[in-house]
Amino acid sequence: MGQYQAPSSGDGTAPALGPTLARFRIGPIPVRIEFSFFLVTVLLGYTGGRRNAMFLLGWIVAVFISVMVHELGHAVVGRLYGGSTSIVLHGMGGLTFRNGGRYSSARQDILISLAGSATEIILLGIPAYLFTHNNPMLYFTSFGWYLFFWDLMWVSLGWGIINLLPILPLDGGNIAITLLGRTRTDDPETAARVLSVGTALALAIWIRTTSAGWARYGPSSSRCGTRPP
Repeated sequence: MGQYQAPSSGDGTAPALGPTLARFRIGPIPVRIEFSFFLVTVLLGYTGGRRNAMFLLGWIVAVFISVMVHELGHAVVGRLYGGSTSIVLHGMGGLTFRNGGRYSSARQDILISLAGSATEIILLGIPAYLFTHNNPMLYFTSFGWYLFFWDLMWVSLGWGIINLLPILPLDGGNIAITLLGRTRTDDPETAARVLSVGTALALAIWIRTTSAGWARYGPSSSRCGTRPP
């Protein structure tokens, strides 16, 4: 999901990666949504059990809000360091671009990379977790809203935490390159790629061994035949 990259195009907007679905601005920050973002989000929701139109719409909104807040975390912190930033949402998540190259210090790069996941976890993930767990009756009284907040929690916490793992091209992978560059490692990018492969394999094994147990948790109902992806 969202990583911080540079540079953007000369006019300060993010370069086009595919067909554009929508353009708008959040304050001074240009945002472009590509069709692939919408398509992949719909496919993830549908294959994850969101067959009901309203539940699928709730999933799309939850993903959009979470990814947008993540990228705004990057963009706002980037602007605090004097950068002109822009955002694009595409099929693999989101990217925040800066016009004019990388920042001047490793500390700034790390803080900008951390800002995305930290923002969505603190502003969305934790509040959604507290809301769903403190209002268990919402499952029975308004399952659609319960499922929406569950999706928002799952995306913001789950994807936010995974994004901090040292796997390229995630934010954690970019942080690993920056930290390795501060050591005496001759080729920090190669070392980061090796670390990425090892971490990805460990994550895949962990997911494989825990998927059966995970399937027992989360909102499921005969009313909609759905459970969190």
